[in-house]
Amino acid sequence: MPGICGALGADKERCRTLWQEFSKPWVGCDFMEFPGGFMGGHAFGSASAIHTFNQSYHLAVDGEASIYSFIASQENGNGPFRTSSVGCSELTELCKGNMVKVDLRSRVCRLETEQTGTFPLYYTLGSDGGLLFSSRLKPLARVISASPDWVGISEFVTKRYTFHRRTHFQNVFRLLPGQTILYELDSGQLTVQEPCITWVGNKVDYPGEMDSEVLWDGLKTAVSRCFDTKMRHGLMMSGGWDSRLLLCAMLEQLGNHNVVAYTWGDSRSHELQVAKQICQATGVQYIVEPLGDTLYEPGYLERIFNRIENVLFPQYHRASEQLSRIGVRSVSAGVYGEILGGHYGPAMALAGMRKALAVGAALIGIPVLFNSFERLRFPGVAKKPWFIKKAAWAGMHDASHEMINDIEAVWRDLEQIGIKNREQLIEAFMALTRGSMLINQQALSCRTELDVALPFIDLSLLRLSSQIPQCVKINNAINRKLLQRYRSPLLQFATGATLIPTSMPILTQEASRVVRYLRDKVFVKVNKFTKGSITPSGMGDFDFLRNGEALSKILEDLRSDIWDRDAIEQSIKKVAEYKEANMFDVHTNFLTIYTTDLMLR
Repeated sequence: MPGICGALGADKERCRTLWQEFSKPWVGCDFMEFPGGFMGGHAFGSASAIHTFNQSYHLAVDGEASIYSFIASQENGNGPFRTSSVGCSELTELCKGNMVKVDLRSRVCRLETEQTGTFPLYYTLGSDGGLLFSSRLKPLARVISASPDWVGISEFVTKRYTFHRRTHFQNVFRLLPGQTILYELDSGQLTVQEPCITWVGNKVDYPGEMDSEVLWDGLKTAVSRCFDTKMRHGLMMSGGWDSRLLLCAMLEQLGNHNVVAYTWGDSRSHELQVAKQICQATGVQYIVEPLGDTLYEPGYLERIFNRIENVLFPQYHRASEQLSRIGVRSVSAGVYGEILGGHYGPAMALAGMRKALAVGAALIGIPVLFNSFERLRFPGVAKKPWFIKKAAWAGMHDASHEMINDIEAVWRDLEQIGIKNREQLIEAFMALTRGSMLINQQALSCRTELDVALPFIDLSLLRLSSQIPQCVKINNAINRKLLQRYRSPLLQFATGATLIPTSMPILTQEASRVVRYLRDKVFVKVNKFTKGSITPSGMGDFDFLRNGEALSKILEDLRSDIWDRDAIEQSIKKVAEYKEANMFDVHTNFLTIYTTDLMLR
């Protein structure tokens, strides 16, 4: 992926090693050396991650596609950061990503990240007191010969992300959302400034029925900041609300000739049929790719990992390959649209009947929290994943209280900015953990070949979205209202999870969701009973994994001794015998295993 790295106050050997490790996956990286250290980076096309202003200000940036064009406007005072007379700088809301600035006059280095912390930036202090940083974790770990952090690893294998500043390695930390790190070049002193998260909506009282026009203008502004209107851009399309709403805003700003929709999976599935209908109705080019064993080849996955350090979403990497070949400038997705859609509320922490009751209560304006807050804040001791040895898990399990401390640290940061409403606390917690660290990684997986554009993490739009109570926006009520006003023909189509047009009342749509759920349960039983002889539409996204070839290759290539190979081998046999029904979970588990194994090598 595009990224940055650097070292200050470190010995030359460490500087050389860090640069070698960082630049391995790429050709044409930028490098800048100055007294006391260096900065380097990679960006796609003609863009550059490294810049110098006034001969004494050295800047490294990493983020969505727009950040590189904003740098060019810095001389006019409209760029992604402001510089004061004393040399301090701060990100503006135009900057979606990370910035590292070295001021040789004040002898201070400043690391900053935007409000959601979507784009990773890691840092560590070497034994010599030098500061090292990188957009990728593993190069830093290798430079300082870091030992695995088994708490971080246990968090990842159970949640698929880590909490607070925790990583897979000891003494290597992730910059938190809205956080700033100051490093003094002469003294080697490191100062960590507390995260400043300003988008949470309790700062402004909700103005009743917020005008749809205000929200629509906010979305259009966010889109206009993301995209070069003279270029073609891709959209990871689904049958859901977030990508549908984003498509409408992109069409208004770019026109249908500059938008390419991409999706993957079983073309017969209900969701892909809905996505196809939407694209046909809007005149947008539509690309659908089936999945297959080639996406799961260890060599292919390792190449992905070396660029983005995550192989959970190889289909998104495939999208970036396909879209880059046809001249697409950047690719977008509806990630973080979950806030406007009301998905990160109390119901997210519940399951079964309690979840249904929470959603139903919110739809009629009654905030029923049940024990959502307690479930998220005090999740209890994590259960051993079936694919890890008992002895290995015992070592992780002994430190399980540290995972609770990490979770508590996230809540503490949120409470310190003055959030009083529990619904907003839950929404912010879900957004900054599951949203930033996992869901947004889907889009970031496209950064193997393309830049990304993420309109829904725009700070102004986040402020608007987070002010709206859950009972007003739950189950995409706001999205539906915006589409009804600005693109009502798209309400004639269902969503991937429902069976009736989205123009129908939300409660009716939810009833159809239940019907869809029961129908899918029958499909699973038919597929299992016939051992794949009958595969109903929508069941084929990951069904190709049942032959066991791709899963066996992953098992054979595992190198860490923490894996229960017998259990993994038995799982592959169960898949082949149709004793494992949920192939999406199989796909997720094996790619979680392989991501962790690649990180530990």
